[in-house]
Amino acid sequence: MDSIQAFVASNKAQVDLAWHLFIYAPLVLRPQFVRHFTSSKRAGYYKLPYIPLLVHIFLGVIIVGRYQFKAVSSTKPPQADALDIAMGVTNAIISWRLCKYESRGNPRIARVGFQVMGLMLLFPALMCYRAANPVWYHALAKMHNAFVYVRWLIDVGGGLGIFDGFHELYTISVFFGGILGAWEGRFPWDGILGVPLALVFHIALVVVERFISSQITPELINSQVNPFLWLMLFIGLVDVGTYKTLKGPRVVSDDSKDVGDTDNQT
Repeated sequence: MDSIQAFVASNKAQVDLAWHLFIYAPLVLRPQFVRHFTSSKRAGYYKLPYIPLLVHIFLGVIIVGRYQFKAVSSTKPPQADALDIAMGVTNAIISWRLCKYESRGNPRIARVGFQVMGLMLLFPALMCYRAANPVWYHALAKMHNAFVYVRWLIDVGGGLGIFDGFHELYTISVFFGGILGAWEGRFPWDGILGVPLALVFHIALVVVERFISSQITPELINSQVNPFLWLMLFIGLVDVGTYKTLKGPRVVSDDSKDVGDTDNQT
């Protein structure tokens, strides 16, 4: 056991790279992943904007790949440069946009969970800009793994067949995928900050979105007398059901999916 620990400690960057190849390669190499880049049908089916979805996937792989390359090519902890920060901020914004009309699973857990992931990308990216601290760069790169963990949890959970339909599987996968990403990110204070921060973001978003949604009515929106509510509606800081109430863009219902449908985009 001591020899294993010594090997891992002395080859930390290489072991970390091997882990990322293990969790990314099976997803990247499978046909479903390739179809994201050859057809817009899957994105259209789930009412996701096609180009932002591709950019989100591409940026996530590039950000993680750049971090891993820096880690294995230097004995010092990797530092974020301007490109890393710009890509991190961009992907955080795109991630938030992609879940604007998300209604699969329980929206107050799954949709808000994706919103939290977006915030947990934005926060370390901004902190990297403010302070050249490798801890924040590590958090930024590793938080992208949350989306991969969601995919793995859906695939594995669907194969186990222990969940009561896709609704439950998707909800649980998104929540715990985000938690795993925050935990692996090892945010400051020796990793203690990550998971509590994610939970605080989640609770705050649920409360804020519920309150703002309660203030929005079709009559109020049509009268255009409250620019603030228009802005909240535009950026998605409302319950997803609000868009249905206002007869906005139709969102996809998960009623037609079952637990065996593990081919959904996360």
